[in-house]
Amino acid sequence: PDAYINRDGDGFTVVMNSGFMPRLVINREYSELLDKAQRTDSTLRGYVKERSAAAQSLITAVEEREHTLVRIIRHTLAEQPGFYATGRDLQPMSMQSVAAALGLHTSTVSRAVQDKYIVCAAGTVPLKSLFSQGVEGAGGPSLSPAYIKERIAACMQSEDKSAPLSDEDIRTALKMLGIDISRRTVAKYRESLGIASSRLRREY
Repeated sequence: PDAYINRDGDGFTVVMNSGFMPRLVINREYSELLDKAQRTDSTLRGYVKERSAAAQSLITAVEEREHTLVRIIRHTLAEQPGFYATGRDLQPMSMQSVAAALGLHTSTVSRAVQDKYIVCAAGTVPLKSLFSQGVEGAGGPSLSPAYIKERIAACMQSEDKSAPLSDEDIRTALKMLGIDISRRTVAKYRESLGIASSRLRREY
């Protein structure tokens, strides 16, 4: 994992797992060798200056990327306290909203979280999985796909196994809870949970 999210009283702390990553530096021996050579060669002097600047620019970019990652993770702590506390109840949170709050471009947030993992109450999870577009609730705040999936799974836990709920039955039940989604979306979320169709769930 790239970071650990630890409980600290009523809050959380972010501990970056950067110890296993090598620190980028310009090779001192190579730098000294070139420094001696460039004193007598103006062409080499320009080349060394250009390459040294490029190397330093790369080092700075890597350091800034980690700093950006820390900022993003800390922002998600403020946006998702329930998720970090319990590993559930993930709320809708888009990369666009995080980028706007931090004064970054959306593509910068996307690159920063790509292939990054965190350890929290939910286990080891991809940081990218915290971002999603929400579904508007009836007269209330938007609901995350993770929350809706929890409700779908809850509906099925109490169903009559001899007459399991169809996707349309589940859609109707969710609508009574203020979650208005299509039958096709119910089927997509059900399949993502690894739950078979009502025909295959029926127990005779």
